[in-house]
Amino acid sequence: MILADSPELAALASLASVAPSKVAEAINDPLALLEHLTLEELGRLRGATDRLAALSGLLATTTRQWLDGAKAATVGAPSAV
Repeated sequence: MILADSPELAALASLASVAPSKVAEAINDPLALLEHLTLEELGRLRGATDRLAALSGLLATTTRQWLDGAKAATVGAPSAV
């Protein structure tokens, strides 16, 4: 069960300008999705999740590149022991 006060849900709802309680109700009762959210709210949620997915992917790629670079820089480096 998703709670309306979870930080992740609150952040997503804020990005989409939808009440967190409505998003939680829709997630917890997907068969009655349109009883909890309007089509406009669903569209805003989709846009927000698409933007978050793109940002998450960019962050993952950047982090991976940084870690690979840090790992490569330590290979062959003198030991601190």
